[in-house]
Amino acid sequence: MTMEQNVELITTDGISIAASYFKGESTKGIIFLHQLASSKESWNKLINELTEYHMIAIDLRGHGASDLEWGSFNDKDFNNMINDIEAAEKYLKEKKVTEIGIIGASIGANLAIKYGVDHNLKTVVALSPGLNYRGIDIDENSAMLNIPTLIVVGDGDGYSTETSSTIYGSIPNEEKELLELHNKLHGVNMLDKALINKIKEWLKKYL
Repeated sequence: MTMEQNVELITTDGISIAASYFKGESTKGIIFLHQLASSKESWNKLINELTEYHMIAIDLRGHGASDLEWGSFNDKDFNNMINDIEAAEKYLKEKKVTEIGIIGASIGANLAIKYGVDHNLKTVVALSPGLNYRGIDIDENSAMLNIPTLIVVGDGDGYSTETSSTIYGSIPNEEKELLELHNKLHGVNMLDKALINKIKEWLKKYL
């Protein structure tokens, strides 16, 4: 595993965010956003396979070692997680990273899509997004996401399966793909060798 450095990020609204930073060998970087009730460590299997990139995996507010408790959050609190991503992007730029991609799972996938609309990212990889998770409504956001986007969903994953095709269809960028796997798994639980290789190929092409 590439060398991990534990860092603390402070958001513009004063929240302490725990993060793990992994130094890469290029000017390219990746931000990782976990799913609800999870933590930055959930990405370790994928991070181990992407050592050429600078990477930062964060504990979203209310999770892991970061401030607050997500169980008491309202929709506005969940949407304020955007500030956590901004802090992570700022950290990567301080490391001279110039090209940034973002990978998210479930609610993290929704955040990745929402963030990709208003920020200068190279690509988004969204595992098990849904039209609305905890008030993070991405219907209008996805219609403005004009960067290469990979959406991955299990074909038996209920709400995510039902809404991913709508999200995919609304993305205007021609460089997009909806990958439907034959399982009922959600988010990072889909990360087997085949999917990891697919993500590696996607990043090599678009990041």
